[in-house]
Amino acid sequence: MTPRDRLHQMIVTFGWTGLFPIVPGTVGSAAAVALAAALHYWGALSFWVLIGMTIGAGALNVILGPWINEKMGKDPRPVVIDEAAGQWISCLPILFITGTPWGWFVAAFFLFRLFDITKPLGIKWWERFPQGWGILLDDCVAGCYVALLLTGAAWWMELLSLPN
Repeated sequence: MTPRDRLHQMIVTFGWTGLFPIVPGTVGSAAAVALAAALHYWGALSFWVLIGMTIGAGALNVILGPWINEKMGKDPRPVVIDEAAGQWISCLPILFITGTPWGWFVAAFFLFRLFDITKPLGIKWWERFPQGWGILLDDCVAGCYVALLLTGAAWWMELLSLPN
């Protein structure tokens, strides 16, 4: 493996988390949500930082899509940069929720994994796109569904806490 191939592998496996022998997608998602939570804790996570991270991961996934297909096959298990992008989309509403966010990060993680694994509500359809797009878009759609669920849950919880 060339140094360039190793760099590409490090990127698409999200710092080699995708090389974990079992449940690499879950490990990659956990690393992504842990990074978002740590940045939030340190006060370094803003809407634009999270959007930038998401766009960056998505762009790298698409740019390296041909390399992924050539060297690793179509949507290989170790490629988890797409999980990072989708997981970060699912975390966006947390930035607007008042109170302690840790439970929301946990909910975003578990809901994202549920949607990514089961692919309900047409998520699987997005896998049809070529190269890195198909790898990426199903996770982005799953992240959007989770973001909507978390937004609805936060809104509902806020509504229930209003005085009668």
